[in-house]
Amino acid sequence: LGRTREVVEICRQVWRRERLSYDGKHYQLPLPAGRGTGLGKPPKLINHPVRERIPITIAALGPKNVELTAEIAEGWQPVFFYPEK
Repeated sequence: LGRTREVVEICRQVWRRERLSYDGKHYQLPLPAGRGTGLGKPPKLINHPVRERIPITIAALGPKNVELTAEIAEGWQPVFFYPEK
């Protein structure tokens, strides 16, 4: 759950064209010293989106994942979900 939340936060920050700096529990950008190539440069988006808020949909199954999806995303992709069960 934590990784999904952090990935969505990072993507939204990139799409807003903000300088990418993120210090989460699972992901740190730019990478800390000793990790990665050692360049210490934040990733840069080459092609900029037309709008800063791009709809995100998440494929989630478990109750906690579906709850998180409702909180942070614009859509839910119910993969392998059977409403009659």
